[in-house]
Amino acid sequence: MLFRTPDEWRFAVHFDEPRGVADGRLDDPAPSGEPGTAQAALHRRAEELAHRRLEIAWREADGPGWWTGTVTGCGPLRP
Repeated sequence: MLFRTPDEWRFAVHFDEPRGVADGRLDDPAPSGEPGTAQAALHRRAEELAHRRLEIAWREADGPGWWTGTVTGCGPLRP
């Protein structure tokens, strides 16, 4: 989940294996930045957290300024 607030972009990433949640804010882009730029930044963050390459499909969520990403494919674990 990715969402824009007046002050920043926020996120929550839910993992199945191992089970857990990572949440926080993106340092970049600015809250006025384009959603695609924020999605790319969160994509990179999710790959860092998962230690693997991820393919993510984005769609707008129910609320304005909210997006949901779904992992559609992933690569092998990186050391």
